[in-house]
Amino acid sequence: MKKRILGRYDGKKRSWFRQFKEFLALLLLIVLLFQLVVGVFFVKGDSMYPTLDDGELALYLRIVPEYHRGDIVSVRLPSGEQYVKRIVGLPGDEVDFKDGRLLINGEPQDEPYANGESAPEGNNLTYPCTLTADRYFVLGDNRIQSMDSRIFGPILKSELKGKMVVHLRIIRRD
Repeated sequence: MKKRILGRYDGKKRSWFRQFKEFLALLLLIVLLFQLVVGVFFVKGDSMYPTLDDGELALYLRIVPEYHRGDIVSVRLPSGEQYVKRIVGLPGDEVDFKDGRLLINGEPQDEPYANGESAPEGNNLTYPCTLTADRYFVLGDNRIQSMDSRIFGPILKSELKGKMVVHLRIIRRD
């Protein structure tokens, strides 16, 4: 029978290697989770104030079977710009503005989260604007300082990257 010189360390080597493999598997699972299921973004600017503050960390769910009016979403335009906005118009809806209010299908919307008056901004859209299939109308909650569908027009469903599920208020506004 051969005597192993470092025999008493064999168990520790195997234990370390097993822990390393478990760590790698966990790391791979986390990377896949954030690539396929969950997205992370930092809110830039005040376009969603008071709902979201500049600098807040938010997580969004990438796998969303259906979007609804009022959902806060991550939007990535073909230009590469990424925004956080609220869906106000769904495919088939008629979007209009009158007397500082948003109208969907002719009905004034109750928007307790909106900051400032809702008014059309300068772009190619004529109002009322009827959304075609697969198009959504998004607005920032801070209507005065928001770059949204009033500027860049209705967005495609493929430009919606996910629905916000949680946000962490890192910076407090006084």
